[in-house]
Amino acid sequence: MSTVSAWPPVSDPGLAAEISAALSGESLAVLLYGSRARGAARSDSDVDVLQLVSENPRTYSQGRVNVAAYTPDHLTLLSQRGSLFVRHLRDEGLIISDPMGNLASILGQYRPPANYEPLKREMTLVLSMPWAADAYQYEKSMLRAICYASRTALYINRDECNRLTFDVNKAATDSGFPSLAPLIRGAHLEQAKEISRYGFLLLKSSRPLDLPADLPSLAIWAQDEYPIAARLLEAVVAGDAEIGYTTLTLPVG
Repeated sequence: MSTVSAWPPVSDPGLAAEISAALSGESLAVLLYGSRARGAARSDSDVDVLQLVSENPRTYSQGRVNVAAYTPDHLTLLSQRGSLFVRHLRDEGLIISDPMGNLASILGQYRPPANYEPLKREMTLVLSMPWAADAYQYEKSMLRAICYASRTALYINRDECNRLTFDVNKAATDSGFPSLAPLIRGAHLEQAKEISRYGFLLLKSSRPLDLPADLPSLAIWAQDEYPIAARLLEAVVAGDAEIGYTTLTLPVG
């Protein structure tokens, strides 16, 4: 696997200034990840940035720059518990600033999970949302959530085959479902069940039976045993415009 590299990660001379201008608050460290770090960005690709902060962890955007701000303790816990998000940062991330070496140390603590079964159960529940009686009352937020779950299912599948990549196009093609990638990138509401079915196939699971019929009840039902699914369901029911990835990447198990 690749190791975290040093700045500059790309040839665009204005990118560092654009990222710096987008950051809010004091940064302990900053890292570029996603297609920009991978060298596979399209002209319309966003700029995905990890910001290490001492307080106020959150996700926010400024123009095309999407920032996920984490505290060291939170990111360390994720790293030690085998988070796919930390694996993404470790494998493909490019450090922009890390003056105290905090981020490099945290990423070095990554340990793969014993298995993905707890996360699979969580994502299977999320993928069941399009069959809820009131699903289309929450159209846009539901679609974002099932795309998140299907993308996670894709990464799990590739890692279990020892061919993990965070390039969605390559991962979908390698998994045998190349049509999933464009669905995730530009999903329409009428494709919700199709996206979920791909997710079930990747997870080798099926839609759970005897679930609560509506999404608010499902969100409450999931609280104790499905914490990540419950947070996603709560966001969907609340009609959140964005998914709060900082809370969703809390460790499972």
